[in-house]
Amino acid sequence: MKANTKSISFCVSIILILSVILSFPITTFAAETSVAPVPESSTEITLYAIDDWAKSFTTIPDSYPQSYQIDTSCLKEPTFTSLNTNSVAVSKSGLITPAAVYTYWYDHSSYSAPIEGKTPSRITAKYNYMGGDIKVSAKNRTYYIHVNISDYAAIYATNIDLYYMDQAFSKFISIPNSCPVSYKIPVSGMKDPQIDSLDPWSVTVEEGNVTLTRHTWYCYGNIGYPSPVSGKEPDSVYETVSSNGGFVTVSSGSKAELYHINAVDYADVYSENIMRDYLDKNTTPSMNTYEKIDVIARFVSERNYDYRYSNAAGLVIMGGGDCWASTDAIIKMANMLGLQSWSRYGAKDYGAGGGHQNAMIFDGTDYYEVEAGYSMEAPRYYSIIKRDTLFSYRYKCDGVEVYQYDNCKEALTDTLVIPQEINGLPVISIADNFGIDHCIQNSLRIENIIIPDTVTNIGKNAFIYCGGLKELTIPASVTSIGDKAFAYYPKPGNYADTDNAKFVVHGFKGTAAESYAKDNGMIFKVLNNLLGDVDGDGEVTIIDATCIQRKLASIQTAKFIEAAADADEDGSLSIIDATSIQRWLAQLSTNDNIGKPIS
Repeated sequence: MKANTKSISFCVSIILILSVILSFPITTFAAETSVAPVPESSTEITLYAIDDWAKSFTTIPDSYPQSYQIDTSCLKEPTFTSLNTNSVAVSKSGLITPAAVYTYWYDHSSYSAPIEGKTPSRITAKYNYMGGDIKVSAKNRTYYIHVNISDYAAIYATNIDLYYMDQAFSKFISIPNSCPVSYKIPVSGMKDPQIDSLDPWSVTVEEGNVTLTRHTWYCYGNIGYPSPVSGKEPDSVYETVSSNGGFVTVSSGSKAELYHINAVDYADVYSENIMRDYLDKNTTPSMNTYEKIDVIARFVSERNYDYRYSNAAGLVIMGGGDCWASTDAIIKMANMLGLQSWSRYGAKDYGAGGGHQNAMIFDGTDYYEVEAGYSMEAPRYYSIIKRDTLFSYRYKCDGVEVYQYDNCKEALTDTLVIPQEINGLPVISIADNFGIDHCIQNSLRIENIIIPDTVTNIGKNAFIYCGGLKELTIPASVTSIGDKAFAYYPKPGNYADTDNAKFVVHGFKGTAAESYAKDNGMIFKVLNNLLGDVDGDGEVTIIDATCIQRKLASIQTAKFIEAAADADEDGSLSIIDATSIQRWLAQLSTNDNIGKPIS
């Protein structure tokens, strides 16, 4: 009897293919450890507004823009969205304007909305000068415009700087005579001038002399009261001034003048001069970023840890401060050197205390995490870590868990991509409270979160504050989803739509995604697997055949969809399934269902 050489040759070919494939590491998930740069497509503009009361003094000249038209000439089917509607408005055509808040007056009573059936005696407009973001979306480009809203009344007015300082610092430094704490309004030549403070909580006027309003506080334990509690002796009494400043009007006959009083903290001025002088003496233009950061961190480490002071002024003047003070000093000094810096929530790190902070620094290319808030006497330890990913993570048994994203809010885009791999290990878990206490909390920029198919767990409250998130795709690899992982916004007035019935969960039938959506009253849309798409990436490739071969060889794969792996549809997994995919890719297949949705 002759041997069936054709069958033997085919089997040998399969064995050779298998041995070659198994000798190479599979790339079912991409190595993504690079950090996201600040988007170059972001734009910043300044618009000017003026409240109704100030219009009797001045109007905004044409040289101060009150609107901005987005250039749509290079955009395909653009749409425009204000992410801060209480401060910034945008029309369908892309015209950006400050958003007015209207007050409706009925005699001496005011209302935020008109009363049905009644005509208001007057309507006044006031602006929210916080500014905000406009999202520009088009088929060929998406970017953001950050809008600053400036009060033109403060620009028009005569601006006066008055200085103040926390009384705790007065034992160590004093406000010099060159920094005035009061201002005498000049009224020479005016007949019966009337001087009034429009912001009496912040600015006081007495006999033409303007000062920052002082407030006395009576402390009982950790609680301060504006007046003494009857029958109790306060633990301490101290004075403060409002740091807001305000407007003062001077009128005489038909003449009226406007003054704007700026409240300036002399402790900040003093400490910033000390820090700037230190940098001038200890840095050079030839230094690289790490060397400059080291100089900054050494400055902080030379001062004690002191829980009583939580800003850079306290750290410099009092010789010590807590982690917040250390972080504040690092950020200010980094900015003085032209480096972008922001605070990082560090309380989730191993060994950190509640509310802990440290600093992030970005030089346009690399990110650094700077820790200088150790609780000890000077000289204190400090650390500078060059970050290879902006995701904070911890090691788990079979991979890593990401527990925070450490970018700055201004760099966020509409999509947050959770990496599949960090330092050669798969990302298998998104931790509890992932989105709380850092840049993505309360951000309306993020509308899409891409979860890789290496993830098996999404922790409770993971994306709870992502108010711009209205739908989410959950891969089949996820087997556990924590309570209120997404679509719940505890403060609906602040964050976004809280109607879970409108939230859309995309997932595979019979998975944790379907259970979570149904248990929480959300819309569930089924994703259909393709026969042969073993790794679930949406297409059938040679990698899917390799996944089967690795599975049969008991080698771990990032994701394996059993139903999609039965390529010959015989109800079992074998090497023939891998062969069926290879034959289909070579257009030799006898099963035309490969590449089609599984029913």
